[in-house]
Amino acid sequence: MDGEPTKKEVVNRPVKSFETAKGSTYTYDANGNTLRYKTVDQEWQEKMDITVFVPTDDENKAKIFDAYTRPNKFNFYLVEVQGDKQVPIYGLEDVTNPENLRFGVFNIPKNKWAFFRKASLTPTIGTIVYERGKSAKSNERFQHHLGHEVTKINY
Repeated sequence: MDGEPTKKEVVNRPVKSFETAKGSTYTYDANGNTLRYKTVDQEWQEKMDITVFVPTDDENKAKIFDAYTRPNKFNFYLVEVQGDKQVPIYGLEDVTNPENLRFGVFNIPKNKWAFFRKASLTPTIGTIVYERGKSAKSNERFQHHLGHEVTKINY
């Protein structure tokens, strides 16, 4: 398959689950959404509506995780570049062209991107995981989670 998969291919993907460096296991449901089993707590987390994979080096990975701990200074975004616009993506249904997905960390005090990189719908070893979804506890609130790097992919 060349390039990014279509939404239909994502839902019908051969990947059943993947695991991360901290021991979490993510599984896909029939709609292409993910469920994460957090091994440390031995419990399932809320379903997420979209999961993307971001390639990065160790220096940027450290900066991204540091930014994640400082929500008053950094915002995390998943967008699709459409011409000169960056359209927010909240779920798989919002994606029109997977080739144009981008993950970004915005530095609020400096009013600029601290990190802005192509994101993929397909897991690969070594990429970090970012997922978003509507909270089951509040229909109005979107949640997000930054996961550790992918270490194993199960087909």
